[in-house]
Amino acid sequence: MHPQQCRSISNQSTIDVGNHISSSIDDYTPRLLLVLLIFLPSVIILRQLHVYGLRVFLLQQRFFSQSADPTLRFLAKSFNSLYNTILYPATPHRSLSHGPLDIGRNIHVTDHYPVACGSFADVYEATYKGQRVALKRIRISKSLSDEDRKQCYRAFHREVQICAHLNHPHILPICGIDYTTFPMPCIVLPWMAHGDFYTAIKSLKSEQIPGLIPRWLLEVARGIEYLHECSIVHGDLRAPNVLFDEEYHVRVSDFGLSHRPEDRSLTLLSLDRNPRWTAPELLRYEDNATLPYPDTRCDVYSFGCLCIEFYTQKSPFEHLRTYQVRSAVLQGERSPQPDHGSMPLRIWELAQRCWEDAPEVRPCMSEINDDLENYGIC
Repeated sequence: MHPQQCRSISNQSTIDVGNHISSSIDDYTPRLLLVLLIFLPSVIILRQLHVYGLRVFLLQQRFFSQSADPTLRFLAKSFNSLYNTILYPATPHRSLSHGPLDIGRNIHVTDHYPVACGSFADVYEATYKGQRVALKRIRISKSLSDEDRKQCYRAFHREVQICAHLNHPHILPICGIDYTTFPMPCIVLPWMAHGDFYTAIKSLKSEQIPGLIPRWLLEVARGIEYLHECSIVHGDLRAPNVLFDEEYHVRVSDFGLSHRPEDRSLTLLSLDRNPRWTAPELLRYEDNATLPYPDTRCDVYSFGCLCIEFYTQKSPFEHLRTYQVRSAVLQGERSPQPDHGSMPLRIWELAQRCWEDAPEVRPCMSEINDDLENYGIC
């Protein structure tokens, strides 16, 4: 073959390859630019506008990580890694231990046995400057790898950073953090005099409870609406996570670790979430890779279950074993209406709306608040 022909073929091949690459870039350029334009401002302002940047990032990362486009999913994963590296260093003591929230030196544990145990944390009674407080200590096993430990610390830091900036009368606030009392870090919380729902009702007369429940539901709804306005999904709304102060007002607790499914440890926790309060879309998964992300509509579903739990003083689907609940929910079954008219009809109808199988049909928390207030029962 003549050298000129070889050169011509080579040039043509180069042009074809170049056109293919150019075409591929052209295909992805709008999406790449869109992702960069949306993600980068959030990363840039994280240090200066921490909470705002966090809220924006969470919504963006959730949207792109669930995209059908593998390029967008890859970018979402990459930006999530960058985000964690910038905001949550692997070394647990550096980012928070010297900040204004570190009050460990003034903490004195009342009893070294926990007063309550959760999925991955234990709660201890303590005092801080003479006042009763609760210490929430994360539970980290020696068997965990270094990477798993880092993820647990990042989850801890994430909960502290988010909750420290929340301020609402029906959300349990954070007093500070404690790196001194135990080898593992603790979150310092106000002591709730009447404990959770099941503890609180034991200190009340049975005839008092029905008149208080509508107010409690409204207070829970207001607290969850506030979280949603802050782009935070509770992810584990149930009666044991509803606490009561001295005047029996609601403080919603235990949000911040279960609503971050991008972390491996939280994904495993999500897989173990009790199906009695879990929205059907979260029960439709095949493996870890396809585990859906909880969103605000999942909290709405759980709120409907909470209505039943408050009025029956029992877990939803009490007539079923836990392993039977998942298949029952996926087949469209919901908790039965409480007997003897103990639950107002309008609240029962509200619970049914919260249970709609299609998430987009469920009311948002602001609608639920409006409904409860307009019913004239609160």
